[in-house]
Amino acid sequence: VGITMIYVTHDQHEALTFADYVTIVKAGRYLQGGTPHELYAEPEDPFVGYFIGSPGMNVIKCSLEKNQIKTKEFSITISDSLKQKLGEVKEMELGIRPEELLVYTSNKENTISFEVIVIENMGNYKILTLKKNELRIKVRVDLELQVEKNGQLFVEFPEKKMKLFKNKERIY
Repeated sequence: VGITMIYVTHDQHEALTFADYVTIVKAGRYLQGGTPHELYAEPEDPFVGYFIGSPGMNVIKCSLEKNQIKTKEFSITISDSLKQKLGEVKEMELGIRPEELLVYTSNKENTISFEVIVIENMGNYKILTLKKNELRIKVRVDLELQVEKNGQLFVEFPEKKMKLFKNKERIY
């Protein structure tokens, strides 16, 4: 409507719908500001990644050992260039959006097996909750993917899509 106004809400969908520019504040602390797309695509804090998007970004505690990102449940081999960028970082958090994970019905190179525990049919896509030991992640898949509760899927974490955080700040 061509007017400037400040609108405060806890509803991220409402904020993203109305705003050209959004500021995320948590517990009185400024986290990040930007367009809805900037906040979605380039979160600078794991809370922003989780808060913006539906479902929110998967955020997993991990560590760096040699050329692998290790969680309690699995390891992901990373490129030499990413290893160099991370330097001496040891403990961090891995963030990745549910729609950026690659999901397969059969085992492929660089995939990790997960059990399907929840299937949410959203009309033109599905949101799956997957489990590996104590870890739970969400993935967004095409409606056509044939999947059953308690079935097994294989998930790939594309390096280009990963966001890495240390002490609540983005490092990659």
